[in-house]
Amino acid sequence: MLHGLSALDAKARLSGTLIGLEIAGALATAKPGSGVCLVASGGLAALYQSALSALNLTPVAIDADEAVLHGLAAAANAIWPA
Repeated sequence: MLHGLSALDAKARLSGTLIGLEIAGALATAKPGSGVCLVASGGLAALYQSALSALNLTPVAIDADEAVLHGLAAAANAIWPA
């Protein structure tokens, strides 16, 4: 699978294979017609968007970094109310 590839090409092939398998597994267990929510940031978000787009899927995108910040703020407010 990786024989003869440069390190960069091998990384890209592995990444694409893992993303494809993850999406295939998720779609196999999803109800037909259900929406897709993508929680990711940066370069990975772009790779997942590209893979989903190739399947004609348009996910609701949530920035993972923003989600973490909002979650931490909510937890802090619950522990130490203003």
